[in-house]
Amino acid sequence: MAEKKIKKTTGKKASKKALNKNAKTKKKQVTKSVKKVSQKPKGKTIKKAAIKSSKKKTITKNIAKPTQRDPYLHAQEMIDSEALERGDDPKSVVEHLGELRSRLLVITIVFLVIVVGSLIFLSDHLYTIMAQPFLATGKKLHGFKLFSGFMVRVKLSVITAVLCLVPLIVFHLWRYIRPAVAKELRRFAVLSIIAAVFLFYGGVAFVFFVIFPMAIPTLLDFYFKHMQMTIGVDNYFSTLMTFGLAMGVLFEFPIVVMILTKIGIMTPYFLIKFRKHSIIVMWIIAALITSQDVWTQVLVAVPLMFLYEISILLSKLIYRKRMRELEIS
Repeated sequence: MAEKKIKKTTGKKASKKALNKNAKTKKKQVTKSVKKVSQKPKGKTIKKAAIKSSKKKTITKNIAKPTQRDPYLHAQEMIDSEALERGDDPKSVVEHLGELRSRLLVITIVFLVIVVGSLIFLSDHLYTIMAQPFLATGKKLHGFKLFSGFMVRVKLSVITAVLCLVPLIVFHLWRYIRPAVAKELRRFAVLSIIAAVFLFYGGVAFVFFVIFPMAIPTLLDFYFKHMQMTIGVDNYFSTLMTFGLAMGVLFEFPIVVMILTKIGIMTPYFLIKFRKHSIIVMWIIAALITSQDVWTQVLVAVPLMFLYEISILLSKLIYRKRMRELEIS
């Protein structure tokens, strides 16, 4: 009986131990499954947090740094939209600068070709033609430096190149600004440019054929009998060049008045009101660009006064036409 009791107690202890082992294994399995379940959402939350942080970083970067735009699209946005309305091919700023560079390059190359060609082949003929107003008095020009002869040839070549390039410069300038001019103003602009070229050459020709042949003998008569006349060749051609260019620019006054009247900045009544003041200014300009000889000043001031009166007439015509257009519109 005692043995049976011992066996029962040992059996119960073994069964309890087995139950305890099973319970422990179940607990371990439950804890593992709980850990796995708890680990899965943690990974998802970490991923969501990382995505949110990356989004925040990209937003802050976009706010802090400006977006890098395509330069081609940016140039396309800068194209003149009004050019399409005028019927012209729109161009970007880069294309306009490239066109300007090419036109300036053409003008520079032609200028150098004319200077070199005149220096090599035409310098002697240019000297006899341009020095004719002084040589007609029977006097001779003098050189006071070793390089005076060479510098005079270069100066004559430059004068010839500038005079020959005026139409080319005006043509390229017009072709460059033409897309920006409205269609209804292009005819007026072309006529104004052609008239400006002719007036410039008219001013230069007036100096060479009228003022210098009449002024040089008068100025030489002021020399005393016992004075030796030594007129420098550099001084003569510098005076001829500056005087001719100045008169060529002053002869553009009617064109300037026409353009300002067409735009609406100036009226003929303004010119009539300040006529006396303008005459005084003309005589001051004549005194500045000429010598102290009164006869030479008269030769310069009188044509300028004549051009001023012509400018008033042209301004009246353009002003009346403009007023009619405004009344019709």
